[in-house]
Order: sequence, then C-alpha cells, then structure tokens
Amino acid sequence: MSTRNWVLAGVGRYSCGSGIRSQKPRFAVSASRSRMSLSWQCKPRLMLPGRRVVACRPEAITKHKLGKFRLSSLSGDSPCLPRARARLHESTYMALISKTKKELAPACPQVKLRRSLGAGGNGCVYLAAHEDHGEVAVKFFLNSDRRRWQRFRDEVKVVTTHLHDSPRVVPILEDWLPEYGTDDVPWYIMPKAETIREVFKSLTWREMLPAFVELADGLVELHRAGVAHRDIKPENLFRFDGGYRFGDFGIAAFPGRAGITKEDEPMGPASFMAPEMEANSGVADCFLADVYSLAKTIWALLTGEKFAFPGQYRPKGHEGLAAREKENGFVLEPLDLLLERATDSLPGARPSASEFSASLREIAAIQYDPGRANQLQWEFASLEAMTGQGIARAEWRDPTAVLKVIRLLSRHHGMNHCFLPEGGGQHIRGASLCEGGRMLSLQISGGGADYIVSPIRLVVERFPNHPAFGYAVLEVGEVHRLTEDDAFLNGAVEKLRRFSDFDYTPDARDEDEPQFTGLGEPCYRRFKGGLMVFAPTYGIYNRIDKYNGTAELLGLEELRRQYGGLVERLGTTKPEPRTLLPVVRLLHREVARVPFVLNSLSMGQFWTLFDLDEQMFNARGDSGRAIVGSGDLLEMLRSMSTDPKRQRAKDFLIGLTAQQRGEYLALVDVARGIIDPHEMANYAEGKSRSSYDVSYLLEKLGNGYLRRALEKFGVECVGETVAAEAQTEDATTQDDEF
Repeated sequence: MSTRNWVLAGVGRYSCGSGIRSQKPRFAVSASRSRMSLSWQCKPRLMLPGRRVVACRPEAITKHKLGKFRLSSLSGDSPCLPRARARLHESTYMALISKTKKELAPACPQVKLRRSLGAGGNGCVYLAAHEDHGEVAVKFFLNSDRRRWQRFRDEVKVVTTHLHDSPRVVPILEDWLPEYGTDDVPWYIMPKAETIREVFKSLTWREMLPAFVELADGLVELHRAGVAHRDIKPENLFRFDGGYRFGDFGIAAFPGRAGITKEDEPMGPASFMAPEMEANSGVADCFLADVYSLAKTIWALLTGEKFAFPGQYRPKGHEGLAAREKENGFVLEPLDLLLERATDSLPGARPSASEFSASLREIAAIQYDPGRANQLQWEFASLEAMTGQGIARAEWRDPTAVLKVIRLLSRHHGMNHCFLPEGGGQHIRGASLCEGGRMLSLQISGGGADYIVSPIRLVVERFPNHPAFGYAVLEVGEVHRLTEDDAFLNGAVEKLRRFSDFDYTPDARDEDEPQFTGLGEPCYRRFKGGLMVFAPTYGIYNRIDKYNGTAELLGLEELRRQYGGLVERLGTTKPEPRTLLPVVRLLHREVARVPFVLNSLSMGQFWTLFDLDEQMFNARGDSGRAIVGSGDLLEMLRSMSTDPKRQRAKDFLIGLTAQQRGEYLALVDVARGIIDPHEMANYAEGKSRSSYDVSYLLEKLGNGYLRRALEKFGVECVGETVAAEAQTEDATTQDDEF
C-alpha cells in the first residue's frame, strides 16, 4: 500500500470530562505497508494525552473503498477517554484526499491556476486566470464523502437557480459536477471578490454601518426566496462589483433541497452559530439563526476579533462595544440593544431579518442626526440610571403598564395584600383591564367580587439601602355613578353585576330585578378617588397602617417618611465605616490645613474616646434641668457616679499609657484654642511627662472637645457613630408608636 495522507473531519462536536467543548477535530492519517497511525493535524481542545492517539492496521481503511470508517480505540490514561471513545465510536469520519496544483490543473483546463487561496473540509480554492472572465477563484471538491458531495452540488444549485443573478450573492460563472464516485474532480468558478475583512481594515465604525445595512437587506432577500444561509461569518462575506455579498452556500437550506442533515447534527459556523442550530438543527428555525449569526458577525467585524463571544451579547460584559469603541461621538446605545436582542438564546425573542435590517438602517441614520442621537442617548441613559443606580421611586401612568406591574407584584402568595382607602384590606389574585382599557378590575382572593377602579398612577416606593422593604400605592380617580339609588352603595363603591365590558345592572334582590336572575358577575365599582396600597402580607407595612386608611390620611410623602423611618430603625444594614474628610471652608493666608496625625493613640482608641465624649455630651444636654442649689448639685454628682457611660469611660482611660493620655489632653487643648494644630505633637510629648489622675482626664469628656478639635484640623467625621448605633438600638427595643 503506497503512503498517502488523509484528513478526517468528525461529524458533530465533542466534549471532554472537564466540560470544554472542542470544534470538529481533524486528524492526519499516515499509512504504510505495515502500519497506519492517526495523529492530530491541529492541536485539539479535546483533552487526550499526546498528539498520536490511535494505532491500527491499514486494513481499517483499505477495506472501505471511499475511506469511510469508524474509530473504536483510543490509547492513553486520561480520565475523559471513556466518554471520548464513545463519542468517536458513534461518529463517522470522511477522507479528504489532497491534490497538488499540477494534479488539479487538467480538471479545469479553461483556467490557469496561480496560487492557493485556502483549503477546508470539502477541498481547496485557487486564484486563477480565465480566458473570458479574467481573474477568478476556482473551488475544487476533493472530499469522497457522499453527503459532502451532495452539499457541494446543492451549493451550485441554489446559487445558479434560486439566487440566479441576485446582486446579494457572489455568482457562479461555470461549474462541473460529475456523478458521485467517478475519478473526475467537481469544481465551480467564481469571480475574484474582496473579503470583507480586507475592505474593513481602513474603515471607521460609521463607515462600516452602510455595509451592514446592505448585508442585512441581502439577508432579507435571501429569506424571501426561501433560502437560509446557515453559515454566516466574516469569511463568507465579500465585496464584489461595488456591493457586499454572501458567498459559500454549502450548507444553505432552500426549497427542494434533499434532507441530508441529521436532526442532532450541528449546523453552522463555530462561535457564530445559534444555540438551537447546535442542539437540534433539523427542526430549528434557520432564518432566525441567520439573524443570530449576522449579529455576531457584525460584532467580530467591528472589533476585529477572529471569533465571536459565547452566548448572548451583554453591553456591560467583557464583549461590550463601549470598551472597544474606536471613534468619538458614535451613538452606540441602539446598536447595543439590537445586538442583545438578536443574540437572545430564545429564537422567538430575536428580530426577523427585515426588522434587523430596519433597525440597522435607523442606527446608521442616527449617526448623522445630532437631534435624534441626543434624544436616544438621553433615553438610554435615563433608563440605565433608573435600573442600575438604586432608584427610590418609580411611577407608571399608562393603564396597561399599571396592570403589568400589579400582576408582577401580586404573582406570589404573600406579596398580594391590598389596603383600601377607607380601611380594611384584601388579597389580590389577579387583575385585568375593562371598560375599553380605562378601568382596572382587581380579582379578590377567596371568590370575592371584583373591585373595579379608575387608575391614575401606580407608584412603587423603594429604599435602596434596604431593598427588601417597600410597597406600592395605586392612586385611583373619580368616575360617574351608574346608579341613582343609594341602596346600591357601600361607602365609595356601587354594588353591581357585570355582564360585559360596558354593561352592568344593580346587584338587587332577585325579586326586584327578575329578568337578571342568575346573570352577570357581582362586582364593586369604585366611583370615588383614593389611595390603595399593595404590600407584602408578612412585611412591616402593617406597623404603620392598622387597616384604617393610613395612606389616604397621610398622603404619599408623609407615608414614605414614616415608613422610611421605621425601616431605618430596624437596622437592617450595617453602618458605613467612619472616616475623616476635609470640611469645606474659605482659605485664609494665615490659616493652613494641618494633617490630622496621631502618634500614640490608635484610630480605634480615638474613635472610642470620640464616642464616649459625644454620648456623655448628649446625655448632659438632655438632662433638661439647671442646677440652682446644693441639693441639685449633689443629685447630679450622685447620678454621675452611677452612670454606666461614665464608668465605661473611666475603665477605658485607666488603660491608656502616659503618651496616649498626653496626646488626648493635647487634642483637648487644641479644641480649647490653647495651642494651634501644628503644635500638637510637641505639646503632647510635654504633657506625657506629667502625671495626670484618671478623674482629671474624665472631667474633659462630655464637653464635645474632640469634635471641636477635628474642626480645628479642618476635618469632620463621616459615617455612623457608636452613639447613633446606641440610639438605634434603643429605638428598636421600644414598642412602635404607629
């Protein structure tokens, strides 16, 4: 057996034990008289040990005339080998026999072959000179697999029949399609066209957009002709005769094509292929898959990347175009939105080719229309601000939007409690529009009558620092009464029976209205305005609303203030760490900022002293009584001796070193104006040489000296203090006043 080279292309995709997916692997087969071995032609992502993985006797190939065979053995000790063996055993491999330019020349005598333009799984392409057409490209089919031969034949068929003379397709000038199994080499001739990557090398994003619009328009025409390309990627897009065109229709779907694709066979270009074409290409919507591939192709051309990103496009992800933008002033937001929609994993969520084309045309036009661009940029910026920056209040006025939000808020049991304007409440199980979309019908749980209102606006109150808490307020308006008899009233609502969207009758006794006996559905139609509140059943809203119409009594702003105060008192979030920030002030020549630096006290010790000083100062200010006699003085001294804050301060001061006590006293004298801030270091050193009793240090606390000292240094404390935390803790231990 003579030595010859084979390239084997696997059908399908393979995955190793680690979850890494490989593309279709290719192998090189070397056969001699005694042995045939299989090795990787290109480094695979399938994790197998070594480059040479299979060894078997040459009969494995020679017994099959066309070189088609199954691999059943793999060598090595990789843990992923069992799965790889099973996958390889199930897959059929096709032999691609290589030929030199000299061997191919006789197959197409009307051209003079010059140089190779590339090779693939089906054969190779040569640049050539044609007697009549000038410079052309000749594609030779060299694969011996019948299905691939059929696809090559279908490629010629779709271009020369369904897409004949289409300005959106690179034409086929001549072709030769001998019968399968003969020694003749099939081929077809195309005009030489520029690849789109070559054209785009010198273009800006704005200049690329018209080309994208032209390609999208071309895709619309293909789809109208019933043709789905299924292999859209940058390498298959060209510029020819002044326009941008599609090429390589080898796996295209078109009317009348024989079904040669297996149901579970992946179909499309790697990294540009829609997920449904990988999982179930036989039944997938290949037209929407084309939109997916074109969107990823546009991204790759804009960024210059060879491969597209995995999954759906995310403007804020690593694939986001904002970080790769090459020119100032490009209006990117609508393109971000289009690419995000077009690469959705759900085919039905993607735009059609015509919608995609129209959106691209609008995006291209916006780049040269500052007025429209400014409006769009404001729209996207405001939307991002509301969704991503911790919005505190959202409002909807359109009845349809109000309906959708109420359905969202009440879709789970426990989130659907409604407080009525005059008091009382109900669980809401659903909602719908009625009376031509002007009224909102709330369905009451437990089979109660529907509650019909006229929506004005729905306000959702959020607390960004406490996102688990919140509520919604539905403001309803007045409508005309349908009944004149007050017997059918129940406060602000009429008791009616509804027959249709616009037809009601009073909910009277059967004997009063015998003609309506058993007809219609009972309902309450509210004719007065008011505020209705939606809140979680097990939330905290009922601490301020005792089913007495609190929202109606307080109004939107006061209701939010009281609810917000309740949320803050619950202490559901950790206090922000304290820090020192410069205060805003006017500069004077004789006053300069002095860095606040402690040499002996740690910042933790300083904050402890600061908190003790503040707490004792606040306690002294809250005593509410003046000292008018010796008795008052004795009572004050007695209370000071039993004050737990004072005892904690005394215990803390006892633990300070002489240097730390000296620095503390230096801060006190800075606050009193005895020394300037820049003198504090030397002054503290002198103070530390003297001995001070703890009672003397204790007398300095409770006067607010440390806060005033910070002011002298031109800084202020920002963040929660222990004093504030203590007040919060005290508040949460008391019964709520609401």
